[in-house]
Order: sequence, then C-alpha cells, then structure tokens
Amino acid sequence: MLLKRKEILSILFFTSIICLITYVFALTGNLNYYYYIILPVILYLFSINKEFVIVLYLLLLPTAGIIPSEENILEAFGLDEFINIITIGYFINSKFFSNKINKIQQSAKSLVIFMILIVFFVNLKNAFFGIYDGEYFLAFKRVIFIIIKYLPLFFIIKYINKFKIRQYVILGIYISGVLIVLSQFFNEHLLLINFVTFDDSEFAGLAARVEKINRFSGFYNGDPNSAGIFLLMVIGYLFIQIEKQKKKVLLLLVLLFSGGILLTASRTVIVSFVVIALIFSYYNKSSKISFQIYLLFAIAGLFAFDFIANQLSRFHNAHLQTSTKVDGNRIMKWVYYLNFMLESPEYFITGAQEEINNRSAHNVYVQMLFNVGIFPVIIFITKLIKSFTLIIKHNKKSIYFVIPFFSITMYVGELKEVPIYILLFMLVMSESTKQNISSNKQINI
Repeated sequence: MLLKRKEILSILFFTSIICLITYVFALTGNLNYYYYIILPVILYLFSINKEFVIVLYLLLLPTAGIIPSEENILEAFGLDEFINIITIGYFINSKFFSNKINKIQQSAKSLVIFMILIVFFVNLKNAFFGIYDGEYFLAFKRVIFIIIKYLPLFFIIKYINKFKIRQYVILGIYISGVLIVLSQFFNEHLLLINFVTFDDSEFAGLAARVEKINRFSGFYNGDPNSAGIFLLMVIGYLFIQIEKQKKKVLLLLVLLFSGGILLTASRTVIVSFVVIALIFSYYNKSSKISFQIYLLFAIAGLFAFDFIANQLSRFHNAHLQTSTKVDGNRIMKWVYYLNFMLESPEYFITGAQEEINNRSAHNVYVQMLFNVGIFPVIIFITKLIKSFTLIIKHNKKSIYFVIPFFSITMYVGELKEVPIYILLFMLVMSESTKQNISSNKQINI
C-alpha cells in the first residue's frame, strides 16, 4: 500500500519539530543542553512511527553534522551518531543474518564496504608514516565513526525491496534535498547561530552591477560542487519519477532543487544539469511534461534574472580550468599530484608516504591513487563500471543521475557522493521488480 497523505504529513510535522528544537537551542546558545531534550523527543517520535528514523538518517547522512563537534557529548557523539545507532537498532532482528541478498544488493553493499576500507587504510597509512597528524588512536576512532555512519546503508540495501521501507527512503531523500536548499538560503544566518555550514565567495566577471558571487553548500558535508551534485542526482531521480507519475509536486521539487544548484554556482553541476535536461527532453519530446518544466524555469527566470546572470557569470573564465598554463586549476592539480608521485614511483603501490602542499587533488581517482595506490583505484573503477552497467541495462533513464555522479568524481577528491548514488541505484533497481509492479506509483503526494 502507498504511504497515506496523513502519514506523510506526520513525517513532515515530526521533521519540523526536530528542526525547530535544534534552531531554538542554537539561537539561544544553549547547545550544551540540547541533547537532554532532543534525544527524548526523537525516541518519543520513534515510538509513534518507527520508520521516521529512516527519514532522520537520510536527512543527516549528507550533512556536516549541523551541530559543531565541540558541542557534542564528549566532543564526539553528536546527533548523527545517535540517529545512526537508533536506525541500526530499528533494522536489526533475528532474521537479518539469515536473509540472503541478490547480486544487485551485493554490488551496492560492496561499494559501502569499499568506502569503509578506504577510510581505514588511509588513516592507518597516515598514522604509520606520521603524516597529516595521523595517529593510530585517531585512525581507530575515525573507522569506528565511519562504520556507525554507513552501517545503516547495509540495512537499507538489504530491505529496499520492502515497499514501505522504499517509500520512507524516497521521502527521506526528498526532505533532505529540501533542507539542504533551505540551509543554503539562510546560510549566513545559520553561521551566526553556530550551525555547521559551508560557503565560498568569489568576484564575478560578467554580470552587471554585481561585485561577487556567493556560493553556498549549506548543511551539506562538502563544498558547493558536492552540494550541487547531490541536488542534481535527486533531480535525475525525480525526472524518472515524473515520467511515470506526472505529479505537480515533483515538478516543484525540481524547481526548488534547481534553485539550490544555482546557489552553489558550480559550473560542473550546471553543465551536467544541462546535459541531463537535454536527454530528458529527447526522451519526452512528444510529452507535455517537458513543456511544463521549461515553462516553470522560464517563469522563475523572469523573476530572478539578475540572480541567475550573477551565478552564471562564473563561466566567463571556465576555459581556464582546462588550460595547462594556469596554476591551481583542476588539470594542473592532477598533473601536480601525478608528478609528485612519479618522483617516488613506489607511491603508486603504497600510496604517498609524505605530505603534499596541496592536499586535495579535486579528482576521486587521482586522490585515491595518492592515498592508497593503484590497486584500490582499479577495484573502485571496476565496481563503478559494473554498477553503471547494471543500472543502465535495467533502466536506461538512470543516466539522469549516473552522469552527474560520474562528473563529480572527476572534480572532487572524496567519496561523499557515493551514498546517494547507492541509494538511487537501489531505488531504481527495486522499483521495477515483478512483485512491485502493481504498487509502482511511489509516494502518494
């Protein structure tokens, strides 16, 4: 059965309560007492609707923690860790270890294991060579925390074929996107009340009467490029759902998330957005859904022309990112890292044994090569190709979120976009199975 409107509204209400309590405590500067109130509230809401914890987990999964680490209990356990533990408790039962998983689930599970192992080996290697303040205790601590963070993904992968679980996962992803966009809009205010947010600014080049571009990522755990690609991958999934459902609320979500993308001012994300929008238009050229989407964008553009022109003005120097004559751009960072490793060829096997001045290569594959050597890179690429092949063969429209995911791996140095890819991968793979055909209308909103 579909999630009822009343059930969806209750989840939105519960989420609003959590956000309001967090905001009030941050506003009054009493975060030291925050956990004494928020944890009983969460447990109470959990007793009313146990699946609510899935939504909470997905709200916090892509965030930077929201509450500063020094305000956490013992400066270690924060809201994320408590939600993760409650989520694990929700899923664990006597049948978990006896239930088998299929090849598709195994493919997704292996990506999660890979992320955990990479964190483990990077921290262990840094501790062994004494680089980047690496210590064995910190290595152990980080691995424990990353396991707590990603372990619920194992359960979601295992139970994604259960229709109700899948519905709550979808709802959690949508609400997470909404909160990320809202946190971008109110980023400067949230910074003033000590929330963890990220922003970046740079001088504009072309837009008239504009001096600088504000680039926001809000609560997202990363830079504006990563925040933008998260929203774009969700838009890609929305495109798949819109083709099936043609519901106006999904169109509004696309418009809202597109606004969030503009706030990031990420050229990589905007180009990827144009690409998947053109592909969407091609697949729906005889449908009025494309016209409705572009009409919404046109209306929004009329009311926000100056803002859009300002954010797009970053493209005036986009060509410099591919120039080998400009220091500090993406290409030259990759070259810098590779030249650094060529000076000590054994690093291609072991990973770098000394620090580098510019720590981020802004490329997942180059960064991984630097951190742990060539063999994990080969394994990762093999796993990605296998998953890409599976998902495109299963549903060719999955290219809507595969393209953004692949593009961001070329321009960031971390694996923080992998979880959302895994979730969308599993949602699409599970939605078309025979046992779900009769209920494939998704969330009834």
